[in-house]
Amino acid sequence: MLRSTSLDELPELVNIIKGDMSIVGPRPLLVRDMVFMTEIQRKRHSVRQGLTGLAQVNGRNNITWEEKIKYDLNYVENISFINDVKIILKTVIKVFKREDTQTDGMQTAEDLGDYLVRTNKISKDDYTCKNKEALKINNKIVARAMVRLTKGSYNKEKGNNKSINFIDVEESTQEELEDKKEYLTLFLEKAYISGINEGERNTIKKLFIKLLKEKAKAMNALLVLSCNYKEEIDEQFISTRYYMYISKSKAGTQYLDSLSGQATISDEGQYKVNTFLIWQPKEDGDSIFEGNIF
Repeated sequence: MLRSTSLDELPELVNIIKGDMSIVGPRPLLVRDMVFMTEIQRKRHSVRQGLTGLAQVNGRNNITWEEKIKYDLNYVENISFINDVKIILKTVIKVFKREDTQTDGMQTAEDLGDYLVRTNKISKDDYTCKNKEALKINNKIVARAMVRLTKGSYNKEKGNNKSINFIDVEESTQEELEDKKEYLTLFLEKAYISGINEGERNTIKKLFIKLLKEKAKAMNALLVLSCNYKEEIDEQFISTRYYMYISKSKAGTQYLDSLSGQATISDEGQYKVNTFLIWQPKEDGDSIFEGNIF
């Protein structure tokens, strides 16, 4: 309802009153969209961003990214009071008709990077590099997060926590492997972000999750997140207790934000239990994750 009537855009009126936005102008984009643009395309940012624009009254979410940017550049090159009035009137008509609010059944347009890689206009390697650029502002890193490749288990053995070598060198039968259920785990620690606003913080954390989803798929690993990402996850994540394997460090201790601070490892390694967010991609209602089992 909010999306189809464009009522979800109303909070931006506050930005217009503050002078951060204009009523008419190219729509604001995410940092991760801008890194995929050429220098010419970035000229759309030379004017104040707007609540509605030329692209929004000429297809909005039903036109390609190239067409959107072309309309934005056309607006920048031909700004006038008369053109702004025309765009406002057309916007009012579009809102009442509820036109162009969906793209292929979705009520938001896909990110520019996703569009370019889906249409084979950039490689997956370029896509990854550009996404990393989005974590920098003026060549200064504004966000970082530790990613651990380890193993984990949903279950606890009787007695103490499990304590095993990271690499199992003994031969095991398939039945023994199934009984262990120890998964190759890709763990995303708490993110450290500074120098940007709250909206950009959420965007970057979602970008972290998105990149790790792709990596987990490629590795056939279980993706586990710190609970610090609970505001950014989708419905495919569950919150549950999970036993994370922590290898021994040279000093015998490791600082782990996601495990309530410094953890002491007394032998070759231990399983530490905590509540985490675990990605459970589903297909036809059933979890499709199988994962590598040690």
